Amino acid sequence: MKNRTHLPRALTGDDGISRLMPYFGRLYVRRFNYRHTRIGALFDGRYKSSTVQDNQYLLNCLQYMALNSVRVGMVKDRGAHA
Repeated sequence: MKNRTHLPRALTGDDGISRLMPYFGRLYVRRFNYRHTRIGALFDGRYKSSTVQDNQYLLNCLQYMALNSVRVGMVKDRGAHA
């Protein structure tokens, strides 16, 4: 889908994602807005996160993330955006 991003991340502590997202928001969004001469928020709403503890489920999630852009027609094959 074009309206979301999946970001696999190994957390080093309980607050890892809560520290990562504001940092990402401050730096990336500022640069993106500057580059595209726009202002305001880049994302709608708060981020959502899920903890994956089962290895098989982790593999399923990674496969979904790798193939999702192919499935929705954003790229022809998964190697096109690697």
